[in-house]
Parts: sequence; C-alpha cells; structure tokens
Amino acid sequence: MLLARYIGGALGAYPVAWILAGDGKYFGDYAARWRRIGRAVFADDHSAAPVAMHCGGQQWPADESA
Repeated sequence: MLLARYIGGALGAYPVAWILAGDGKYFGDYAARWRRIGRAVFADDHSAAPVAMHCGGQQWPADESA
C-alpha cells in the first residue's frame, strides 16, 4: 500500500482516473479485501479523480457494494 500511496502522491496533481486492480475476483471475501485496500490507499485523497475496478469476465461487483 505504500507504493500505491507514493504513486498517488506523485501523479495526483495530473488529470487521472485510477484503476485499483484489473481482472481480479471482486465477490465474497475478495470484495471485502478490495474494499479495505481501496479505502486504505484513497482514504486521504479528496481529489475529484475517479477510482474504478476492472472486472474480469462474468462479474458484477456492484452487487458486493457496501
């Protein structure tokens, strides 16, 4: 998570859209894990930059939102 925070600090001044992870599993226990990671990395970021997930096939992570 330190690397992600460093990258966010280095590039956060630019117009970016962050993709937290790609082609992962985002359901069940995995959803809770990615939520914790996302909140830890972006908790102090109050910019308007969007943060997204890149879902693998046949998944809909919105069902896991909390």
